[in-house]
Amino acid sequence: MVSKRLAILVTRFLRNRITRRHPVNSHFQHQVIVPFFASLKMTSSVELPTSLHPPASVRGMTELKPEAFDTVVDVPCFEADTKFVGIIMKHVREQLLKLPNFKPVRDASDGAKKLFLLDPCKVREYGDLSAEARDALSACGVGTLSSQDVTLSYANWTAEEVLRAVLGRPDASGFSVVGHILHLNLREHLEPYKALIGKVYLDKVKNVTCVVNKVNVIESTFRNFSMEVLAGEKNTQVEVKQNGLRQVPV
Repeated sequence: MVSKRLAILVTRFLRNRITRRHPVNSHFQHQVIVPFFASLKMTSSVELPTSLHPPASVRGMTELKPEAFDTVVDVPCFEADTKFVGIIMKHVREQLLKLPNFKPVRDASDGAKKLFLLDPCKVREYGDLSAEARDALSACGVGTLSSQDVTLSYANWTAEEVLRAVLGRPDASGFSVVGHILHLNLREHLEPYKALIGKVYLDKVKNVTCVVNKVNVIESTFRNFSMEVLAGEKNTQVEVKQNGLRQVPV
């Protein structure tokens, strides 16, 4: 696969050769030759992945095993002197690898420099950076990218990414949060996974210490329902404040 720039140069060369050897009228050139070359797909020399995701081996898991979510990713990176961090961040902030519990800028091995880890879904080669970013990096002594294997773990995936990897569908389950309680209304086909789903939300949703699931249809006037605790503490009493009023459990 050739680079986009090389493909453009080859296209221009071939177009010139055709029109010089076989002169054609203006109508034919614009109706046939130009559309033909315009239809050629110019592709980057490196295919960028669309997203990072947990390993496929977790599909169908019913008991949460955090270590199974470890995966090694080849990440583009570069090192720069610590004094240039501020300047560099202005130009590559959007290209940094941003994940939960992950530091994309960290101390380099020699301690005198910083290591910048870039998102492989956005950047693979130095030329993928904008001209402005390349100029800024060059002024800071950075003229190329290297790569480094980085291990991503369960802690680096969101609840949605974990559940999508396990269940194979983006709409695994919606939820609501009241106080410290996260409330689920799981569908029947998710019954085998309910313990895992509860633990994932307990781990991933801030300030949640109890995950419950509704177990029957609400038919009472006061909309009371039975529920089961899927994960966390069994304290299901909360204090709610709304419109200046405070409702406390009795």
